[in-house]
Amino acid sequence: MLEKVKTALRITHNYLNDDINDTIATSRMEMIRSGVAVDVANSDDELIQMAIKTYCLAHFSNNEKMAEGYQKSFELQLDNIRKSSGY
Repeated sequence: MLEKVKTALRITHNYLNDDINDTIATSRMEMIRSGVAVDVANSDDELIQMAIKTYCLAHFSNNEKMAEGYQKSFELQLDNIRKSSGY
């Protein structure tokens, strides 16, 4: 997941790997806290991966408006995941 998030963030170096991994873990915890099943939040499901990338984009963006947009997008994705069967 780290490499996929780094690609989404357009990061090619390894200096932020620990921070990115922490943010990935936090996004999974946010999903679980919001009602997504633990095994689903920790899976490689495409919807979960996209939500994680969006969460990371929100937290690593230097542009406040973009960060807000990504955060709203994550919340919408999370809401849709929670409402879907099997999640």
